Amino acid sequence: MSYRFVKITSFYRDFLQQYYTANPELTNQSYDSQYRHLMDQAYGWSDFYSQHLKMLGVDSHEIIFNAEHLQYAWAREHGVSGPLKEILYEQLKTLKPDVVYFQESFKLNGEWITYLRQNIPSIKQVIGYCCAPHSKANIEQFRVFDYMIVCSPLFYK
Repeated sequence: MSYRFVKITSFYRDFLQQYYTANPELTNQSYDSQYRHLMDQAYGWSDFYSQHLKMLGVDSHEIIFNAEHLQYAWAREHGVSGPLKEILYEQLKTLKPDVVYFQESFKLNGEWITYLRQNIPSIKQVIGYCCAPHSKANIEQFRVFDYMIVCSPLFYK
């Protein structure tokens, strides 16, 4: 059985700044051109999740939430405007994922995830990720996820 999987992540701000400073011509290119060039840098997790899930027959996509030039290119191409969260919402509405994996669980959690579930009926499972010290308030915001992946047993506790 196939399903649609979307991973949402952020890259370090300094990396993105250096990347676009070194490649200023990309800012005016299409979403697909920017995306492919950015993924070809093999930075961080890159698009390795979707590459390997596709080998298993999963329709998978990755969104770099804080890559502003990339996100605004998608917005231009789809007649969308607004802040990054609104663009992300529109991307998810367009993609109609069954499973959404938020590696960016500190900025995208709580009521916003509840809003997504209420307004994008295709979403069946929402997974969060935590690999940083967190507070009790963070834990409350993480409760909207069906699953949480952590990078250390200490974060599990």
